[in-house]
Amino acid sequence: MLFRKPAHVSWDAAALTEPLSGAWKGVIRYSQMQVGDDVVVIGVGGIGLLCLMVAKAAGAGRLVAVDTSDWALDHAKRLGATHVVNPARGDAKKLVYDVLPKGPDLVVEAAGPIEAVKLMVDLRRRGTKWNVFGITTHETFELDGGYTHFLEGRMDASFGTNPLAMSRAIRLMEAGLVDPEEIVTHRFPLAKIHDAVAAMGERERNKVIVNP
Repeated sequence: MLFRKPAHVSWDAAALTEPLSGAWKGVIRYSQMQVGDDVVVIGVGGIGLLCLMVAKAAGAGRLVAVDTSDWALDHAKRLGATHVVNPARGDAKKLVYDVLPKGPDLVVEAAGPIEAVKLMVDLRRRGTKWNVFGITTHETFELDGGYTHFLEGRMDASFGTNPLAMSRAIRLMEAGLVDPEEIVTHRFPLAKIHDAVAAMGERERNKVIVNP
């Protein structure tokens, strides 16, 4: 399936249409974020930053980025996070609840490690929506049945994309609401593709673009 690139959208931005569409699908289509919702994004690598940017464009209230990398948190602040939390510097739940005393409306786990999923579960309050977005490994976490019942929360997960989500991602870029090029930290010509692969191993990097 082909989608037409809007003339004023850069090729680097267009290359990130698919992950942006996944962020839209998870945050808006599945978790149904509402204007004014307080949102926590756990893990602000590429997909986490795109989820954060979609939430900001959709009118999030307070937008809390959680990550163990101060470099990643600084990037998140530049892209719209109102608050940042580093679990390596204290009790993550307490730090989040210091910002959101009533708890979050939506928690997006975009990190991957099982510890991030467990933190997401721990952050819930009554009515919290939570999206298992980042983890892909076959690990387990526990839920208290009664507590989960009485909280009346909603769990979603998001994987991949679809034509509707792709169209919405293009619309976000075309309208200037989200510029995914802002998460690109490294660019290489095709002749230096080996350097690009090496850059993927660096701690302080996000999306790496190889231009032909």
